[in-house]
Amino acid sequence: PLIDPFHLSEVWFTRQTDADFLGASLRYEYQLNPRFNWPVMLWAQADVLSAKASGGDSLPRTAPANASLGMIFDTEAWLASLTLKRVFKADQLAENESSTPGYTWLSGQLQKTWALDDSELQVWIKGDNLLDDEAQNHLSVLKASAPLPGRQIVLGANWTF
Repeated sequence: PLIDPFHLSEVWFTRQTDADFLGASLRYEYQLNPRFNWPVMLWAQADVLSAKASGGDSLPRTAPANASLGMIFDTEAWLASLTLKRVFKADQLAENESSTPGYTWLSGQLQKTWALDDSELQVWIKGDNLLDDEAQNHLSVLKASAPLPGRQIVLGANWTF
């Protein structure tokens, strides 16, 4: 690496190279008891990726494997969702690249909608990283200095008129 004289940080050159990508994403959705029209859907998803230069070395910032489970309850008046995502440790590393640990991310949302005369009011509460797990985005060049946010809870409203 070179040192940027203005910011005193390392600068890396990126160059094009031939590469091989092999990956898969699998998602399964199940509508809970569709005969009775229950408004609940369960889902699961998994993603994996291998990215290697033609010489066999791993490419930098390759997304680590992850798996998610979720539930969505959706009616005209109510929306509720819960998602649990596990991002695994990044271990397919290029030269001079550091690993990032895995983390578990729990998100949820509850929303109520009221249909008014000529308008609609929605009020919601949303939470992200509810387990307050320390997390880094392996794809970011700022992963070490700017981790993903900690626990967040947001209350909001939307009035359409």
